[in-house]
Parts: sequence; C-alpha cells; structure tokens
Amino acid sequence: KPHLHSTYLDADNHHFYACDLGTDSIWQFILNPTTGALTPADPPSAKVPPGSGPRHLAFSPDGRFACVNGEMGMNVTAFAHDSKTGALTAIQTVPVMPPDVSTDGMGSAEIFCHPNGKWLYVSNRDVAGRGRDSITVFALGADGKLTWVQNAPAGVKVPRGFNLDPTGQWIIVGGQSDNK
Repeated sequence: KPHLHSTYLDADNHHFYACDLGTDSIWQFILNPTTGALTPADPPSAKVPPGSGPRHLAFSPDGRFACVNGEMGMNVTAFAHDSKTGALTAIQTVPVMPPDVSTDGMGSAEIFCHPNGKWLYVSNRDVAGRGRDSITVFALGADGKLTWVQNAPAGVKVPRGFNLDPTGQWIIVGGQSDNK
C-alpha cells in the first residue's frame, strides 16, 4: 500500500518529488512558489522496479540526474531529470551489493551525490547482524549511468543515516544500533 517516505525539491524549487516506498513510485508535482500549491506533473510519477521500495532521492549537483535507492530491493535507479518539465526518466537500475553477497536481512537507507558530481554513495543496513553494514560507492558517469566501485565498511552497526561535509572530503555515518 502507499507509504510516503521522503520528499524533495529540485534546485530551481519548481518541482517536488515524493518517494513512495509502497507503490514503487516517485510522485512528481509542479510547485506554485507563490501559493505553495502542488499540481500533479505529466507524467504524475516515475517508477522503479517492482519490490524496490524507493526510500531517498539524490540529485546530481548539475541537476541533470536523480538517483533513488531501493530500500527493499537493495538497488539504485538512476534517472535523467528534465529541469523544464520535472520528469524523471529511468536510465538504469543496479544492485548495491556484489552478486556473491546475500542481501537477506538487509535494506538500504540513505543516498547522497558527491559535490563534484562524480560519485554516489548509498548506506546499507544489515539488521540481521551478519557484518554487512556498508557504504556502496558508485561512479556517476556523464551519461547518468552508475558503475559500482566498492562496498566500504560503514564503521557502525546499522548505518541508518549519513552525510557528506560540504567539501566532499568527509562522510559522517550514524549507527542505529550502536549509538555511534
């Protein structure tokens, strides 16, 4: 069933996006900056693969691309972003873990694009406690396609949230299960 998880504005504050974990949709709206009213865009939503469970969205610094992590599908879908219409068009969906790693008992939590636009980071929570807590690093190509680089240990248990400092030099990770 529908389960809104997070909302975002594009850099121009003209388009509003809502990640709906339950319908595998990113709902797209046009924002009236004077009244604050939202009008469904055309198309009204972008889709991720069934069962992905879109959780969070990250725009590339230039606004040309948006990436959405699938909490339940343990994946990331890259979209082309049309700044005029606000439409998101799927380019690619990739797993956040290598194929030889079981994702049972896991879920992705957060996603951020590096300030230089070349890297994308996704946190992976191992609620089963098997030591698979990590930050996946992808290279973000000029065409919006993602290339897996590594799964770095998160350094905390169940990395629920993280962020990059404004320079892009540091990642700060919060552990849900160890108070770090």
